Amino acid sequence: MSRRLAFFAFALAGCAVPGPEEEAPAPAPQEASFHSLDLGFADCGLSLGNSPRWRGIRLNFQDGAFQDVRGLNLTLWTPEPQAGSTLIGIGAGLCGPGAGRITGISLGLISVLALERIRGLQASGLATVSQGRMCGISASGLATIAQGDLWGLAFSGIATLAQRNMTGLHAGAVATLAQGKLTGIGFSGIATLAQKDMKGIHASGILTFAQGDMTGAHLSLLATIAQGSMTGLNAAAGVVLGQGRVRGINLAGLSLVAHGAPLADLDGAPPAEPAAETQPPRPASVEGLNASLTIAADEIRGLSLAGLQCRARVMQGVSFAALNRFAEAERGVAIGLVNHAGAVEGFGFQLGLVNHVAENPPLLRWLPFFNTRF
Repeated sequence: MSRRLAFFAFALAGCAVPGPEEEAPAPAPQEASFHSLDLGFADCGLSLGNSPRWRGIRLNFQDGAFQDVRGLNLTLWTPEPQAGSTLIGIGAGLCGPGAGRITGISLGLISVLALERIRGLQASGLATVSQGRMCGISASGLATIAQGDLWGLAFSGIATLAQRNMTGLHAGAVATLAQGKLTGIGFSGIATLAQKDMKGIHASGILTFAQGDMTGAHLSLLATIAQGSMTGLNAAAGVVLGQGRVRGINLAGLSLVAHGAPLADLDGAPPAEPAAETQPPRPASVEGLNASLTIAADEIRGLSLAGLQCRARVMQGVSFAALNRFAEAERGVAIGLVNHAGAVEGFGFQLGLVNHVAENPPLLRWLPFFNTRF
């Protein structure tokens, strides 16, 4: 009998224990703990701990979801900021200050983080990040990042990034990138990039690139490229390429190109008819002082110096090249070893070993040393 009673007691105890498939109830969410030792009056003075509102000196191990802190705020561990919180004054910490909105001087050995915006002087060992706008002077060992606009002076050991417009003086040891407009002065070791227009002075070790127009001085070792027009000083040891007008002082070590119609059409072949849904390509020209190993555009205007070839549909100005090749018209002077033009207009002429004008009478099309319109 005693064995049976022991068996039933054991069975009842087992029913009280949840099986392996039963889930334990989720713990209730913990709210921010606001425990502090405050030495002052009316939220002013010296606060030791996570006080939600304070003006004066505030010392805390880890900032939680405080509301409004103004003055000197020192924190040690990783902050847990919330949207709407405000930090005004001087904020410093090992892992860095963090708040919804930060205004003043922010210093973090590891990072500085703002959920909405940050203004003033910001410096960090690794990253300075704003999930909104960033204004002022910002510096970091690795990256300076704004998910909104970036205004002012921004420096970083690797990359300076803005998901919208970037304005001011910006530098990144590797890259400077704006997903909007890039305006001001920008430097980078590898690439300076803008997904819209680029204005000002921008230089990079490898690539300077804009998906819109470029205005100002833009320099790179490998390539300077704009998917729109380029105006000002455009230079690269390799390639300068614009998909519209390239105007100003244009210098390239290998190739200087203004690309509108396909380059194959520069031979004089009629361009293909654009589809009804697409717009015709914008006219492209190289204008001003142009120098490169090769120069190619729909139209070339100004003074052009090419070590190998100068090639266009229409040339207006003076062109020096080993091979001058103008499919439709030459309105100026072409000097080279071999010169070709569909027609010579105005007071234009050719000087070279071999000179060809396609519209001239048959006996005057090919002439040595000199040719013009007859």
